[in-house]
Amino acid sequence: MKKTELKNCPSWLLEAETENEDVEIVDGLLIWKSGTWHNGSWENGIWKYGTWKDGTWEDGIWVDGIWYDGIWIDGIWEDGFWYAGTWKDGTWINGVWEGEKDGCN
Repeated sequence: MKKTELKNCPSWLLEAETENEDVEIVDGLLIWKSGTWHNGSWENGIWKYGTWKDGTWEDGIWVDGIWYDGIWIDGIWEDGFWYAGTWKDGTWINGVWEGEKDGCN
């Protein structure tokens, strides 16, 4: 469902620029099922699939998807494609890194 249809939608999600999002809250945990994140600050939850264009990832679990740019602060990356941006902390398990990290290829 759209973020505006969620009961108790977190303010950080409402403030984010998103497109065609499909999200739900299960046992108090936000689950992003698909859609495009254009900008904003993701605070916590599970990203199952979608496209991340830009923004700040504060914490959570990334299951699959495509990352184009932004800042990763903490969390767990399980699979997907990373094209650019800055990785600061967390666990990288699988995927393809094709961008720069701290100015190095």
